[in-house]
Amino acid sequence: MVNIKVNNYHVTQNNLSLARILSRDVQGGKLVAAINIPYASTFETDLTFGATIGGVTLPPETPQLAQQSKDASVSTSGLGDIETSLLWEKSFDQIKMLAGATLALPTGNYKYQPGALSPNIGFGNFYTLRTGLGVAYRASETLTLGARGSLGFNTQNMDNYVRSGDYYAIDLAAAFRTPVGVVGPHVITLRQYTDDTGSPLGPNRLSITGAGFFYTVPIRALAGGLNVAYMKTTNSKNSLDGDFVQLRFSKVFF
Repeated sequence: MVNIKVNNYHVTQNNLSLARILSRDVQGGKLVAAINIPYASTFETDLTFGATIGGVTLPPETPQLAQQSKDASVSTSGLGDIETSLLWEKSFDQIKMLAGATLALPTGNYKYQPGALSPNIGFGNFYTLRTGLGVAYRASETLTLGARGSLGFNTQNMDNYVRSGDYYAIDLAAAFRTPVGVVGPHVITLRQYTDDTGSPLGPNRLSITGAGFFYTVPIRALAGGLNVAYMKTTNSKNSLDGDFVQLRFSKVFF
């Protein structure tokens, strides 16, 4: 088993998101097509590798592990994996529903190096289809509860012929409206429920759970909104873990 410790992980990512309403009357809701184009202007990693073989733990100073850590601890930049979505949205009473599917394309800056963990912005030479359903319930004037469930399906990576297993994710949040913005807790869990195939690491099922909070405030002078989110990994297996901070500014141009 390979253990990876993340000492530093910093991404500055810009996303261009475009959406178009295809129809305003589909079973009482509206149909929307969307595309998200990410570009990571910086991508810095500082990783420390360890390994456990036959019950014996090798230290990070082992020459092979030290070299692997050095190779992965670099910076890069470029286009990310473009995502196209078809969504259906409907609101009634205090409930808002959003269902749809997203296809992630292997357009991201990615280089496969056999036997090494390369620093990449893209996830690999394969496609991922995510289907999901989200529900938001306005419990009161100041409280909204949200839940989202999704299933992810991967195709085979054409560079190394490994197919990552399918997974499900559950996302829960509560939003409290205050005079200075919206704040609330956020919990997400992801579980891979089928094995990887074609991988020398075996089934390698991934799981991760994180908890944190978010804060959103409108920036009226810029006609946009600022969102700050913090997430701490509480449990993980075969996955990176740590503390994650996200700063996002959203603006509607037309």
